[in-house]
Amino acid sequence: MSAKGLLALIAIFLLVPGASQVSADGAETPFVISGWVFNADGSECDNPTVDVTNRDTSGTWQAETHSGYNYYHLILDTADVSVGDVLECNATNGTYYNITIHPVIQDDIGSGGLSGFNVMLSAQAAPPTVDSITITQDDDGVTPGVQIDPYPGGAKTVTVTAVVSDPGGFDDISTVTITDINPDPAHGGPGLVTLLYQSGSGIGNTATYAGTFDMQFYDAPTEYTVTVVAEDAGGLSGTGSSTFNYTSCNAVSLDADMIAFGLVSPGENSTIPGDADMGTTGSPTVRNTGNVEVDVNIAGSDMTSGSNTITRDYIDARVAALGYLDLGVARCFDVNIEAGASSLENVDFRLNVPYGTPVGNYAGSVTLTTATCG
Repeated sequence: MSAKGLLALIAIFLLVPGASQVSADGAETPFVISGWVFNADGSECDNPTVDVTNRDTSGTWQAETHSGYNYYHLILDTADVSVGDVLECNATNGTYYNITIHPVIQDDIGSGGLSGFNVMLSAQAAPPTVDSITITQDDDGVTPGVQIDPYPGGAKTVTVTAVVSDPGGFDDISTVTITDINPDPAHGGPGLVTLLYQSGSGIGNTATYAGTFDMQFYDAPTEYTVTVVAEDAGGLSGTGSSTFNYTSCNAVSLDADMIAFGLVSPGENSTIPGDADMGTTGSPTVRNTGNVEVDVNIAGSDMTSGSNTITRDYIDARVAALGYLDLGVARCFDVNIEAGASSLENVDFRLNVPYGTPVGNYAGSVTLTTATCG
């Protein structure tokens, strides 16, 4: 319908703000935004949807329209809009759109708003937009950015939540997908991850989607960029990205929870050889369960049986093909175990029972920790 055919309708609209007069005590004054919406070819765009957002206050309102007309109007007041605020007018017919930005000046306040604020829709359909991406969980509430700590020897689940908008309504959004994690994680990455719909906004253009993927314990400690692509039913797409820091992790595990030297006579020794198989607990194996190269530190305790003692310097240890060292003091084995899905080395132990040791069942402990040998 033409602008001329709307004169009677406009008169009705303009009577509404006229009923709200400025009071003597300085009450807020009306601020009315109105105009016509046109298609790209200049024809009237009947039944448009027009949303107005104050970018400075985050206030959002939907303008009033009437069926069969291309006119819109929105009644606010100076509690909603101030000089210097930036207004965003988003108009659409469900397929095409227009976003117009207007900084509010004093003349706008003085004239009671924006009259004849016309918009023309784009000749191209509006793609969806990825408005924000949130990555959780953040394991460090102090360091800027998202910090995710690996789970030693296992997988850490990362949750990605995306807020997506489509001028045609969020029902027009067909898929929201994590398409890339860069750089590629050492384990190869999760591939495409579909984010599932969680909730939609009241005005119907914006919705929230969420999904998860796993990072493995041996993935490199660095900053990763997650890319999310939203696609609508017409094949148009919008892209967004966000980052997280995968922190470094120094960790090792030993498959054996007991080292049994058995029956050893004084003056003799007993050796427990290790291997590179985490399934043979009788043959000790050390595994790098972190994501950085590590050396291994081994410390031992004295072995006691009642009041009798075999001091820890009679216990020897070695890692990989390095030579035996006694555990009279903690020893650092410079083995450079690389990070990896199954990065293993043998750990060998030897007990030397000195002459004159009384009969008994002797027990002690050894402790393995990560280290960087000098």
